[in-house]
Amino acid sequence: MRPIPKKLKAELLADPYYKRCCLTGFTRFKIDFHHAWDYGGKQINEAWAIMPVWVRKHSPQGDKDSVHNCKATKEYVQYLSLKRAAPKDLKKYPKKNWQQVFNYLDKKYGG
Repeated sequence: MRPIPKKLKAELLADPYYKRCCLTGFTRFKIDFHHAWDYGGKQINEAWAIMPVWVRKHSPQGDKDSVHNCKATKEYVQYLSLKRAAPKDLKKYPKKNWQQVFNYLDKKYGG
């Protein structure tokens, strides 16, 4: 797990989006920060790529459908993160075909 820089963590903690689980909507339970994407063997430390997930839906010792136990949950969180990303954010990572990934996830999880 790559630590989140102090400045970024302060921004996340101040943002109301990160007080609610992106999967369940829960606010009254512990929320973990999940790095949804890796690039070049490292987790991407940017707000769009870090998602708020209830600890039971994040931990490998949590629910069977937690992000680390279930491919569908992991992909859905990645889909949600890409919906938050701006094109300029994704340009920093040119070796990944973000449009292709988004199209795949949108077809699978989109409305």
